[in-house]
Amino acid sequence: MPLKEIKLSIVSISLRIGEELLSTIASVDNWIGENTTLSIEHIIVIKKFNQDAVFSLPARQNEGYRHYYFQEGDGIYNAMNTGLRKCQGKYVVFLNGGDSIADGCSFDRL
Repeated sequence: MPLKEIKLSIVSISLRIGEELLSTIASVDNWIGENTTLSIEHIIVIKKFNQDAVFSLPARQNEGYRHYYFQEGDGIYNAMNTGLRKCQGKYVVFLNGGDSIADGCSFDRL
């Protein structure tokens, strides 16, 4: 069975694992739950982390659409470039830690 082409990549950059990042992840999860017609991936690049905080991250990575990358050092733009390099989607949206997808937002025309 051929893999479904990824249409939309959502890239989230966060300085650390915290409530802001977790709310962004929840926003993407809710939006994906309402928009199952698109093939979507969520790339998350975290700049600073500690081992204990990693366990607080939602474990949707095994569902195939969420991928975590940890990158210490370098600046925010390097993290954005890392996220962009990891994308497989035809379209890319940056949604940083603390941001959320607006209710009613639709990418149906992609």
